[in-house]
Amino acid sequence: MSIKCIASGQKGGVGKSTLALLTARAAPALGIRLAIIDLAMGNPSTSLNLLGNIPRHTLATYVINASKVNEAIHVVPTEHGPVYLVPSGYGDLALINEYGDFRERLGSLIKYLIDRVGGVNHVVIDFPSFEPS
Repeated sequence: MSIKCIASGQKGGVGKSTLALLTARAAPALGIRLAIIDLAMGNPSTSLNLLGNIPRHTLATYVINASKVNEAIHVVPTEHGPVYLVPSGYGDLALINEYGDFRERLGSLIKYLIDRVGGVNHVVIDFPSFEPS
């Protein structure tokens, strides 16, 4: 499995979520089966734009074992086919830091999306702004 990542900047407002949303709209029209993982735990704009709300099962509930992997993956219908979204929520980072093994669970989630969810070709990860450490 190869993971390709494009980082557009570590500060907010540079277009990371916009790029994820535009990719979600364009990929199905090009025949690309796409999954998006929204890591922006405090500002889930990608999740809100694609789903309209924050569902009960999110990336955080999966990481802390409160949801099964298939519950955390939401199907977003588009005109040309579905996009699979693993949404973030408000304040979920505190849950993950206290109760979850984020690195291991994220790797398992990506593998599940590629291997088991309708032949997903690509996984886009919408990173939040962060301070490198």
